[in-house]
Amino acid sequence: MGKHTDKPCQYIHNRSTDGLLIFRDDADYTRFLHLLYRANSTIPVHFTNTSNPFELEQRKPLVDIVAYSLLPDSFHIILKDRNLRSKVKKFMHKLCTAYSMYYKSKYYHAGSLFHESYSSDELRGSTLREMIAKIHDLPASLNDPKRYQFSSYKEYLGIDRPQKVILMKKSQEFIDRVSTQEDQ
Repeated sequence: MGKHTDKPCQYIHNRSTDGLLIFRDDADYTRFLHLLYRANSTIPVHFTNTSNPFELEQRKPLVDIVAYSLLPDSFHIILKDRNLRSKVKKFMHKLCTAYSMYYKSKYYHAGSLFHESYSSDELRGSTLREMIAKIHDLPASLNDPKRYQFSSYKEYLGIDRPQKVILMKKSQEFIDRVSTQEDQ
């Protein structure tokens, strides 16, 4: 079995400082989704004049994103390292820095946006499946998870949309394989 499948997934989450809303409108959510895709690369993050950053080619992803959910005051991401040397810190630094710069410029915010750098927990097998279900259910208090636009739940339902490029290819197959191996 390859080293990539042996590595555990990580549940990454962070929240705002002092109850601040990280996402105030749909444009903020959309910008973070674009950054999930664009920051996950060895090349620097630059937004060009394109109506859909998901159409831009992604080169050399740093991590595989398995699932995500964005809430007004927090974000939740399940990801997996692609390499023997961890690229999670690099990815998270690019993502959080780029979004903080956007937010501070848009809202003239001074000071920290996020509570801390981020929190991380390892996930394997059935725990991985349970956490994916849990983060997809987080928006239930805001909206019907099947209608909620700012999580990967729709991709797990098989709904085709531009955001599908954020997730690792064949993420459901990967989860099924890991869960089956863990249960044996």
